[in-house]
Amino acid sequence: MMPAKPVKRALFGNAAFQMVAGSELVILEAAEYLISQGWEVDLTAWYFGEPMLSHALTSGLRIIERPDQARPFEYDLVWLQNRLEAVLDYSPSEKEVRSSFFVFAHLDKTWSYAQPGVVAEPLLGQMFIVPSELGVERVVKRGLPAKNVSIYRNPAPAGFEDEAPVPAERLRRLLIVSNHAPPELVIAQSLLQAAAIEVIHLGVAGDRRHQRVTPEDIISADAVVSIGKTIPYALRARRPVYVYDHFGGPGWLLDDNFATVKSRNFSGLCCERRLEAVEIAEELVNGYTKAARQAARREVDPAFCLEKVFAQIFERMKRARTVNQHRKRMASKAVALLAERELAQTAGEFFNWAHHLNSRQ
Repeated sequence: MMPAKPVKRALFGNAAFQMVAGSELVILEAAEYLISQGWEVDLTAWYFGEPMLSHALTSGLRIIERPDQARPFEYDLVWLQNRLEAVLDYSPSEKEVRSSFFVFAHLDKTWSYAQPGVVAEPLLGQMFIVPSELGVERVVKRGLPAKNVSIYRNPAPAGFEDEAPVPAERLRRLLIVSNHAPPELVIAQSLLQAAAIEVIHLGVAGDRRHQRVTPEDIISADAVVSIGKTIPYALRARRPVYVYDHFGGPGWLLDDNFATVKSRNFSGLCCERRLEAVEIAEELVNGYTKAARQAARREVDPAFCLEKVFAQIFERMKRARTVNQHRKRMASKAVALLAERELAQTAGEFFNWAHHLNSRQ
């Protein structure tokens, strides 16, 4: 009888895991995909809270309550966000794997915690991911090697696929996904509802709060209004998208503006165009037919398909450094690593304290 093949293991880390928001969902969807492929997945953060903690546990992730308790060399894949790498426990362990592949995700252009690390990250990382072309430029300027930087376009899980979309004759059911909808979009929602168009708003101030966007939400809608991470869900379902939120936006995503809007991660920052509520409502109604037809016939880019992106990651993992190689590289920077660890530990403890304080208020 052949011995059982060892189970692959992954470790994910984020500063906090509480809100139904971009960086948390990036991790959760990646972890869920690996679990579906037979992996064991652990998750660590400085702070855990609801509703995302329950989502993680329900999906089968195991929780490590503090990053300094996590041993990365016990994992085949280590995916880190928000400068956790400096505080992890790299001491020898009986459960160590032969090789560990480190992925570092930098998904926010302004938050200091989301920027590249100084010592540990360049030593450990073999793949650095950013959400757009501008992100590549940003992290390379911070010292990361360009050849190892990849664009991660928030790929959507396979459940969002709709192989044969049939556009409605007119806009009847609209889905808004936003945690920070501007006043003009909120007023536009009321105008559309007054015109007998069903509008559902998912988000902090919406009809459904603190809930994940599901494939049913997207596929049952005639169109989606959002920015950022939600857009690939709609693209995979081939639903028309109206790109607009607190940065403004270009409006309907069409063939002639697709490349420009994508280059800024569908954030709306490609043009920062602001409209009045009446103008938004009119564009949504009058531009729907064209946008829907183009969306239905648009081929789904593999970059928006989670399983295809992970196939590329698995291929790169074949060149993962051994744990011994990692340790030799780290030994050459031992003093600097210790200094970075002490700073990162202090920042993490403060981050944890601040979240607990806010949760009690």
